[in-house]
Amino acid sequence: MFYYDDMEFADDEFSLYLIEKYLDMYFEDIDSIKEKYAPNQIARLLGEQDISFFALYYLREIFVVSDDNEARELSKAHYEIWDILNDMFVYDEYDKANIIEPRGLAKTTICNMLLSIWASVYKKSLFTLVGAKKDDDAKQFLDGIKIALQTSKHLVEEFGVLIDPKQIKPGTVDRYKVNSSEIELLNGTYIRAVGSGTSVRGAKWGQIRPTIVIGDKKLSVRYRNIA
Repeated sequence: MFYYDDMEFADDEFSLYLIEKYLDMYFEDIDSIKEKYAPNQIARLLGEQDISFFALYYLREIFVVSDDNEARELSKAHYEIWDILNDMFVYDEYDKANIIEPRGLAKTTICNMLLSIWASVYKKSLFTLVGAKKDDDAKQFLDGIKIALQTSKHLVEEFGVLIDPKQIKPGTVDRYKVNSSEIELLNGTYIRAVGSGTSVRGAKWGQIRPTIVIGDKKLSVRYRNIA
């Protein structure tokens, strides 16, 4: 069971509840949306529109309290961080932010893992660069992203398998890179994690420079609109 808004839900029930809740936030003519789109299509649209919906729906195993995880109830601060990310990446109101919160709030989970995944599956960022204090931290960040991309049920169902190092990249003889510091996703995006001792001056993936740069610690986010 999942526990949210002081209620408990089976998996499918939670999906429908969350869709209804966010539809009411963003659309006036909800009935016409439901007639036009299937629930999974609506969820995909809402996930692109609101990073908090994406987290709660597609990464519910991480962000929503359930019988199968050790997640804690979300606080007002979590939603405030999601609002900052929405302002940057959905509404393009600014391109730099420093996010300072107490230890244990899950800043890294939200701004490293969640943001990297959201930006990659929707192709908002072709090259996401994550910087950590130590090489071990960078590896840990990337491991978390890999696990979520491979095991989050609703994410895989909607966006497909995105990590497969056995596949050959189209038009080449090269396989997709998946190692301790980088992931080439099958949808044509790239995530790289580096420690502070690694120079990223002139960093490129092919001819593409980083379009999102995430720094931890101190945690800051930079974004270049690629649309």
